[in-house]
Amino acid sequence: MKLYSLIIMICIPIACQAGWEISVVYPYGDVGKCTSIALDSSENPCMTYSICTGPDMYDYDLRYSRWLGDTWDTMGAGSGAFWNSLAIDSSDNPHVSATIFRHDDLNPAHNYFDGAEWHHDQIASTESEWHSIELDDSENPRVFYYDVDETSLDYAHLEGVNWVIDTVDNGGDIGGSISTAIDISDNVHIIYVDNSSQQLKYAYQNGSSWVISNVNTSIDVSSVTSIVLDSFGNPHISFYDEDNSDLIYAYLDSSWQIETVDSSGDKGEWSSIALDSSDNPHISYYGDGDLMYAYDNGSTWEIEIVDSDGDVGLWNSLVLDSSNNPHISYRDNTDENVKYAVNNSTDIDEEEGDIPDIPTGFVLFQSVPNPSCGNFIIKFAVPYKTDLELQLFDVKGRKVDNLTAGSFNAGVHSIPVRDIGAGVYLYRLSSGEFVETKVLVVY
Repeated sequence: MKLYSLIIMICIPIACQAGWEISVVYPYGDVGKCTSIALDSSENPCMTYSICTGPDMYDYDLRYSRWLGDTWDTMGAGSGAFWNSLAIDSSDNPHVSATIFRHDDLNPAHNYFDGAEWHHDQIASTESEWHSIELDDSENPRVFYYDVDETSLDYAHLEGVNWVIDTVDNGGDIGGSISTAIDISDNVHIIYVDNSSQQLKYAYQNGSSWVISNVNTSIDVSSVTSIVLDSFGNPHISFYDEDNSDLIYAYLDSSWQIETVDSSGDKGEWSSIALDSSDNPHISYYGDGDLMYAYDNGSTWEIEIVDSDGDVGLWNSLVLDSSNNPHISYRDNTDENVKYAVNNSTDIDEEEGDIPDIPTGFVLFQSVPNPSCGNFIIKFAVPYKTDLELQLFDVKGRKVDNLTAGSFNAGVHSIPVRDIGAGVYLYRLSSGEFVETKVLVVY
């Protein structure tokens, strides 16, 4: 089914906090709920959001905006749409899962743009909320949503041209505040809320089955949650502690490790999480009427106010580019518009100093973390395209593993290493006449 397209180009820059550039994406009408952001292959931001056209839940349409380098290009992406989530395919075409109004009901749908026009594909006839979409390696959409009729968390995927619906969890009123991430094996990881108990739950695919567990039974959660996977496929999440009004960060390392990021006032609703190239977490969130941003610099949390002009920061969504610069879409509740914030001055500090964009020489960095439990990342910098080899040895000089070998372009590269047994090791980077060795410890 063809959907209408409305093209509007606009760019309205506004004053902002130091280091942050903020613009109004679309100032017409009551817009900006359910924002979702992604980057295209040129790392230009693209986002979806809802525009209110009347007083009821049915009175919402879907908008899609993309940055063209000097202005925002906005088009209509569907009528009667809410609760949306965005993914971009390798052709830079958007795929959106959303709740749409059809036949007097709010049904789950997959809206996508083929480069020429928008198409709408209704997934099921049930009422849905809280959408999340992922594209697998074959760029097939995988859609997750809260089934209002069955009070369950449902999963939809295409087999041929037909949608197949599976239930992930139906043990109560299940499926609020859904967030998903997909690993290198195309298995999906989900964080979501049990609406009955306000408990945060985690599910992941283990082949054809789902493994489900509670994150923490002592913290009540009802607001938006967010999940991302690190280089080893381990989940990291952010959420709002309902009882204490705090922003919480957690990651899974045999058990959930939980820490409070921001407890100054009412902080942490509408959070969105991303990991930088060193697997350090970055979180955007709503706090005391402001859009906030927190990131782990490797030793402590740094917290910034991004935008404080009115009641801003609800429905925010975060993504990092390849230079670890944050891009955030969010709603300005005061002016009822959708805004975009970017910080192009983010520096990720390493133990041996800042990594330049174009290295001036070979550098082998200390493994992170060190000591580790057997999973760690080794980073190195090369000044020009070259063949190199990274090897791991025990303390007696016996080779344990060839970690990587081949041709690498100029820049900084990260090599994740997994499942190394306890001990003291040497890792060596060699390229032509350059050879450097460092020590790492596994406990």
